[in-house]
Amino acid sequence: MACAPAIPRFERLARPLVLALSGGGANGAAQAGAAAELFEAGFRPDLIIGTSVGAWNGAWMAGHPDGEGGRELLRLWVDPSVRSLLRGVVRGYVGALARRRVAAFSDSHMRRIIEQSFGGRSFADLRIPLAVAAVDMISAEIEYLEEGSVSEAVLAASAIPTVLPPVRIGERMLADAGFVDNFGIVEALGRGARSIVLLDASVGALAGVPDRLTAVLGRANLVTKIHQRRHAAAAAAAAGVRLDILEVSAQGWVLDFAAAGEHIELGRRIARDWLEGIDRGLGVTHLPTPGRAVGVGAFRQSRAHAV
Repeated sequence: MACAPAIPRFERLARPLVLALSGGGANGAAQAGAAAELFEAGFRPDLIIGTSVGAWNGAWMAGHPDGEGGRELLRLWVDPSVRSLLRGVVRGYVGALARRRVAAFSDSHMRRIIEQSFGGRSFADLRIPLAVAAVDMISAEIEYLEEGSVSEAVLAASAIPTVLPPVRIGERMLADAGFVDNFGIVEALGRGARSIVLLDASVGALAGVPDRLTAVLGRANLVTKIHQRRHAAAAAAAAGVRLDILEVSAQGWVLDFAAAGEHIELGRRIARDWLEGIDRGLGVTHLPTPGRAVGVGAFRQSRAHAV
């Protein structure tokens, strides 16, 4: 992995430096806010790994790795076409069952937004190397897409099983890989990363007792992500690789994209806190979402990575 020139502010982050962007649905707006803040501050990774909505944010920043690119990404997030994504999911499921479809929605709306964002751009056109996670529903293998059409790769990475249909690329039937590995940390380690910054839009507080169907589904998804992240953090610790976690998971239903503006500001605040820690020379940092209890064992200023 080739290394970008070091910027003094980030010289404590050993190269190669990987930016990992998790999945998290509508919480991707907060992740975009954090990413924009980092790139405005001069942050430049050697590789971006994106999963699910993180693939969308990552593909944009890989092509526009500067402050103006970050601001443009945030403008995309508050566009009405994005804010209306995946509305009516319950009706969609009812229709899918009645008509024997494979997903609640067609991918036409998502495809249109993605193609407007990335057009005919290929991975070779990007200014920072990018790897996009997808899972092959036929072979059960995770694929990290890094050549060919950016739009098709991001569409495949966004295909949440049962919500959006899988995407055919060659002989593969690709879908969102977040239910297998939502973080890409192990992939980053395999590619030789020495520092990893994770913008995690999926893990938040274990608040309250789930008491209805949607709450139980949400809690099951959260528990899955907590355990995935524990294993990923343990792998980084075993490899002696610095892993900084910025937790940008906002409150609310992960398929509700209407609150993007509030989520963006949350992500920006968390990124600013991390940047202040970098400036003060703090060690490895896990920044939980402000004002929320963290149910997975937060750590601060420590070399202990397991969370």
